[in-house]
Amino acid sequence: MGIRNPVFLAARRQARVQQITVRDRRAVRGVTNPWDGGWRGFGGATTFRFTGPQRPSSTDFRTMNKTLIAAVLATLLAAPTMASAAGNLIDNGSFEDTSTAAGVQTQGAGSWHVYTAIQGWATVSGAGIEVRNNVAGTAFAGASFVELDSYNNSAMTQTVATTAGQWYDLSFVYSPRPGVTGPADTNNIAVAWNGGTLDTLGGIKPSGDHLWVNHSYRVLGTGSDTVMFSAIGKNDSYGGSLDAVSLTAAVPEPGTYALMAAGLLAVGFVARRRAV
Repeated sequence: MGIRNPVFLAARRQARVQQITVRDRRAVRGVTNPWDGGWRGFGGATTFRFTGPQRPSSTDFRTMNKTLIAAVLATLLAAPTMASAAGNLIDNGSFEDTSTAAGVQTQGAGSWHVYTAIQGWATVSGAGIEVRNNVAGTAFAGASFVELDSYNNSAMTQTVATTAGQWYDLSFVYSPRPGVTGPADTNNIAVAWNGGTLDTLGGIKPSGDHLWVNHSYRVLGTGSDTVMFSAIGKNDSYGGSLDAVSLTAAVPEPGTYALMAAGLLAVGFVARRRAV
């Protein structure tokens, strides 16, 4: 623009809002954005104001650091809540609804029955899904649980809508059937995710009630995923018990949040050092 006024150049280097007085009309040919005024000449002492980007002050950087810290703390506090808000993606994970019809149909107290399908679950091999209402052991959640060596070794599946690329925690409780002394593999069941075996569980519980143990596995969602449980022990109609199946969005480990917080604070520190 042909401006050579040293005051003008100093103001531009400092990148601050400045008041500049121009007395030499030859020094200014005209003004356009980011300067106030538009195209016009200057006949005498004229004042104009720079309105372009401004260099943040030390106060601005302190505010930015406080904002980063607040954002990190908010994320740390909200993450468990957000994960729990998503809820259990498994339908009928405690096997209280024994029918695919509308409404909840429960297994009668102290009884059992073998079903080809129940709410959320379908038989894919064997005689079916044996639902027990506090028979041969008490339930972990609610009143019912499942045994998959019904009249013979059986398998059941449920397909769940997930978010592709999202990690999930698949969990459930398992116990050997009480009062069965053998053979050693009679209570064995397998759990699989999209056809891949995650684990095989078994054991013997000669007497007493269920010995429920929680099992949890980190699995990756693909958008539509299938969980399967199968009886794989001796085919003798005595098998392991299953209850409280759940699938929830995985909550990152505390160390992950710590690294994220350190990274955000480091970004703010580097930005401030560059501005000094």
